[in-house]
Amino acid sequence: MIEINYTKERRHLRLEVFGHAMTANLGQDVVCASVSSLMYGLCEAVAAIPEGRIVEGHMVCKPGHADVDAYCIDDKTSKRVEHYMEPVLCGLRKIAKEYPLAVKVTEVTS
Repeated sequence: MIEINYTKERRHLRLEVFGHAMTANLGQDVVCASVSSLMYGLCEAVAAIPEGRIVEGHMVCKPGHADVDAYCIDDKTSKRVEHYMEPVLCGLRKIAKEYPLAVKVTEVTS
């Protein structure tokens, strides 16, 4: 199963994905490919944010695990990261709805 955890606080946003859908053989799984595509795009977008705007956190994008964890320097940067994450999260929710036995989304906002 692919587990997706989304956390949103004032200036801290995190979207972590781990696991495999196991709906087909490795390398042929369209559910895994869909989730991976969304996360790789998010990683590229967040990586393009100017240095110093994200003061803490990390980013990992590799097979079986993607994690974009950003502590933003100000509300403007936080909104920018959220602007990138929201369509990705929307896509992940849709995939989870279509494949509930393969993908689970957990969201925590404060």
